[in-house]
Order: sequence, then structure tokens, then C-alpha cells
Amino acid sequence: MKRHRWSIKRIACRTLKTVGEIFTPGPNSTYKASDLTKALIETCVRNSSVEQCSKPSSGTMLRRLHRVDEEVFDLVFKHLNTQLLGKLRPRRKVVTALDYRTLPFYGIEQPVLVSCSELPGTTLGIMFATLSVV
Repeated sequence: MKRHRWSIKRIACRTLKTVGEIFTPGPNSTYKASDLTKALIETCVRNSSVEQCSKPSSGTMLRRLHRVDEEVFDLVFKHLNTQLLGKLRPRRKVVTALDYRTLPFYGIEQPVLVSCSELPGTTLGIMFATLSVV
């Protein structure tokens, strides 16, 4: 069985392409799916707002995100995670760490939110879990 070596660049390209599948811009759209994906990922990585990214504008991003079907979004990310986890086959036992982080949420209450009294200015938050290989 031939093992494929996955470089950071190759994983990043695959991720950009897969995340881009949630956007369906028209053929005459100024911004392609890859432009919207890069802006979305940059916003997340910088832990900042869309307004701090120069292109596309925050209004454009908001309109495009409102058009995204949540079920398609969920399926795309499940598929991406399945592919990535399938490629991670360590040669020996590894130590893993599971980290939970709750970010404040200032919108209306939804079933996916958690309650936390330690958040700044709100009691609602979104909880994320991160699995890391130590």
C-alpha cells in the first residue's frame, strides 16, 4: 500500500476547495468561491471581524453566508474531516490533548449555545473542542 505524504500546502488547498463548496456564486459574480473562502478563513484565523478584511465587503460576505444551506455546510465539513482524519495514520502511539473553549455569543438564544456565567457581557457562548497531537 502506497502512503501519500500530505504537505501543509496540499492540505490547505484541499481545505480551501472544500470550504468553497458552501458558496455558489453565479458565473458573473465579482467574487469567486475561492475569494469568499479565503476571506472567511482569514477572518477566523485572525479572530477578527469581516470589516477588517478589505475584500469582499462585510455586506457581501453577510449576504453570501445567509444564502449558505446549513445542511450542505454540515455535510461539507463532515466530509472534509473524514478525509483529513483518514490521512492521519501515525507510525507509533501518540499523546493527544482535548481542549474546550467557549467564545461569547451576543445574538438570540439558540439550541446549540451553552450557558456560561464567566463570559464578558453575556451568559451565552459557543463551545469548541480542539483535538491536538502533543
